[in-house]
Amino acid sequence: MNILIVEDDDYKYENMIRDLKAIVEDLNIFRLNNCMDALMYFRSLKNNSDNDYDLLITDNYMPLRKDSFDLVQSAIYIINSFKNDVSESVPICVCSSDKFNVKCDYDYSVLYEPTKSLQEDFSKIIDDINRKENDLKDEKILKIYTK
Repeated sequence: MNILIVEDDDYKYENMIRDLKAIVEDLNIFRLNNCMDALMYFRSLKNNSDNDYDLLITDNYMPLRKDSFDLVQSAIYIINSFKNDVSESVPICVCSSDKFNVKCDYDYSVLYEPTKSLQEDFSKIIDDINRKENDLKDEKILKIYTK
């Protein structure tokens, strides 16, 4: 499974990786740690059919740039840019320490607490993604045999 994570906090990122590794055997992670790098990366993937991410996980607040310390509410920009430039169909999870109540198109939300494991939340998300992929494969196979 290929997961793209946009997260600036190293401690939170390490916790996420630990919990994802506990539930996903074949895991490939690519990380971006600020809003502008994410937006530029997404733009570089535009019209590129080689991107094969299975999930985007993003924080809600992060620095605008690499050397910036001011946090901005960036999830809405990251989500919209990802959907416009990379993929409308890849599931998106907002993993944030605060409740995410912004109106935009994302699939999952996880409330991050430093003392709580994310395994249960991530397990439900991964299971749901796998179930949807299997349903899509079954549907394609059925179409082939019913022609």
